Amino acid sequence: MSRRAPVWLGGALLVLVAPRCAPQDVYFFDPELQTVSAGPDAGASAPDDEAPDTGEVPSVPEPNEPDEPDQPYEPVQPACESEACESCLETGSCAGATSLCHPRSGACVAGCDPGAGDEPGNCPDGTRCDEARGICLACLTNDDCAAPTPACDPIGSSCVGCVGNDDCTPQAPVCDTDALACVQCVVDADCAASFEVCRESVGRCVECESDADCIARREPGDDDDDERICSPGLRCVECLSNDDCTDPDKPLCSSELECDDD
Repeated sequence: MSRRAPVWLGGALLVLVAPRCAPQDVYFFDPELQTVSAGPDAGASAPDDEAPDTGEVPSVPEPNEPDEPDQPYEPVQPACESEACESCLETGSCAGATSLCHPRSGACVAGCDPGAGDEPGNCPDGTRCDEARGICLACLTNDDCAAPTPACDPIGSSCVGCVGNDDCTPQAPVCDTDALACVQCVVDADCAASFEVCRESVGRCVECESDADCIARREPGDDDDDERICSPGLRCVECLSNDDCTDPDKPLCSSELECDDD
């Protein structure tokens, strides 16, 4: 059996094998050295300040684009609520600044931006924006009106004298709903308390409009000559001329339109 003699070479142990033995592997070993064959543990977490690599390409923020300018509001025709409005649309009566037809009255009105309300410039001076219909009106409620036109007409949307009797005063207690003005009367019944009749053309209670009115208002027992004639001043009188005085004792018509004897 061959002998093996250890030899120290430069701090490393060298093992020699005798030539007569079969070839053997040669090993070098240094007990003071440690061989590190791998990096950090595979299961160790990445440092907190390093995001894990997901393989995705990070997105690049889009460059800021300039804001588009606000588009001007385009007025919209409200739905018609009357034949007058429909006629306005059919004939194309409205154009320019007052390009819309009022849904009730058919009058030409300006459009407004409902979102801008009563902001300056949204409606012409003296008008307000009806946000429900998008049109500019002279009034929306009675609070927008004052004497002598204290009421807001719901049809024409303008300030008027009245839309009902509640808008009127004792001196003119009846609302003429055609003229939208307060008057004393519109029918004879409005004057019944004073035994008068209604002069409808002027909305005023008068004594008469004809001789028949004077005869009708006479009290039983009056003489035939008593105030049976309607004067041009709409007042019941005895005469307008001497011919109207039939009593021989009072044949003359005085300046007071009464039959007298001289």
